Amino acid sequence: MTFKIQLIRYCSNHWPAVQAYHRLVYHLETCPEFENRVALLSMLKQSPFTAKIRGFLVTECPLWKLECLLGERWLVEDIYNALLELCYFSQSSKELSAETLLLPTSFLTDACHAYSLFPRAYTPQILAFRHRVSNISVQSAAFSLVTDNHFTAYIFQRNSSTIKYGDSMHQTPPSYMLPILQWIFEGLFNVTSIVPGAIGMQGPGNGEGSCGVAAYNFIQTSTGIERNMRKWSGNQAALFQKAALEDLLRYHQIANERDGTIDGWTRRINGVDILDDTAIQEMPFPYGYRDFNLYVPLVRAVYLHTS
Repeated sequence: MTFKIQLIRYCSNHWPAVQAYHRLVYHLETCPEFENRVALLSMLKQSPFTAKIRGFLVTECPLWKLECLLGERWLVEDIYNALLELCYFSQSSKELSAETLLLPTSFLTDACHAYSLFPRAYTPQILAFRHRVSNISVQSAAFSLVTDNHFTAYIFQRNSSTIKYGDSMHQTPPSYMLPILQWIFEGLFNVTSIVPGAIGMQGPGNGEGSCGVAAYNFIQTSTGIERNMRKWSGNQAALFQKAALEDLLRYHQIANERDGTIDGWTRRINGVDILDDTAIQEMPFPYGYRDFNLYVPLVRAVYLHTS
């Protein structure tokens, strides 16, 4: 009886997550077009709803949050970052070295705060990024910003002094972003302006709530990571979210079945330990330093099967 009471209490405390996981499983049960659906369903039904999506180095996200990819739901920031991390390691596996850096959403959030402080100082993440982007093999970098639950993206390309801006609401970028991006690249590259890039527009009945997937697709198509990928369009928003869901579920399944862990599938790039622990502790506010862009894959097959 005590166990049943504890179980009821646990489910009550996590009821939104339980409902989300149920909707995810039900969706797979009723969508026969999902590739490898039977195996995926079996895996999900045997997993706790609080279980983490397997195979990620930095992004920590429970399986139930995948439910945000059903239909045209608002994207959870953890899922957005998981897509970026998977995309980064997938392209690194194909090219042996990453030509495009995909910065997680925390990068610009921290950079905006650091820029506002006096005296102004680069965070460990920015220092590591500057080290990486100065390498001639890196041709572009993508930054993502989340403001009031709205996702936008900024694309830097080595051969251009302008930053491309992707916003599915077709708004102008915040005025404070250009000086912040110029500060990040100061002494390395000359950034003169932010210009709108090609991205579909969302609205009621036309991809409403899909700004995260639109921004992610803008990054993929504008950087050339996915050369054959269609550009996001509002009237097909649900199909793009379904594709993202399939990618994450397939990768979780591969990681779940493979021996070892993500720490054994990657290695840290030499020369990116810019600051020691003492210097990091003296920063004026806490920064997350572990960035997946500072790693390269060792086990290429894990990622190649997801692309």
